[in-house]
Amino acid sequence: MDASFDLLRAARFLLGFTQEKVESACDLKSQFLYNLEAGKHVLHPRGALVVQAYYEREGVEFFEPTENHGDGLRWRNPGRPDPFRRRLFRCARGLADLSQDKLAIRSGVSRTFIAKLEQDVLMGLNKATAEKLENSLREINIEITKETREFGAGVRWISKTGAV
Repeated sequence: MDASFDLLRAARFLLGFTQEKVESACDLKSQFLYNLEAGKHVLHPRGALVVQAYYEREGVEFFEPTENHGDGLRWRNPGRPDPFRRRLFRCARGLADLSQDKLAIRSGVSRTFIAKLEQDVLMGLNKATAEKLENSLREINIEITKETREFGAGVRWISKTGAV
């Protein structure tokens, strides 16, 4: 599967990597990833395949749409500690191409809280706040998938159509 640009951005967010780190690890030119994630490439460039292979080596698995859901990504193996789903919320935000500010407006959760969640500096997470974030993501066709015995947690488009 050739991952779409939004899936590649989401994978980078899941891994917690900067664009510069990925460009350096993949021996790509500066600003390549910025342009790729912004959708500035008309064709699927070779560099996108290099980036995807790098993310897969780092433990990310991309998966195709099914009869009931759109495509997405997840940790290849279960067992990644992420008690507040900080990486998953950030990954979902990356899939939707939402800034922290835009997610804050959509969800009614402060941007400061979202930043602290993603930086893993929270001592606790209120269930109602997590549900606000999840519901705002569902409204734009994205869901966080749970870990199973076979695979780690991830994110996906709810329907095959991608963003709504």
